Amino acid sequence: MSYGQFTPEEIKSFSPTVIIVDDKNKLLEVRHYDDLLGKTIM
Repeated sequence: MSYGQFTPEEIKSFSPTVIIVDDKNKLLEVRHYDDLLGKTIM
């Protein structure tokens, strides 16, 4: 997990990306936060 510190101006245009890896840090999936907002969770 990581985090960042942003100014109010920077956060307005920031769009996080979530990277999913396995136990050996092999890349499994890349999710863009903006893509997740459009999906309905059931």
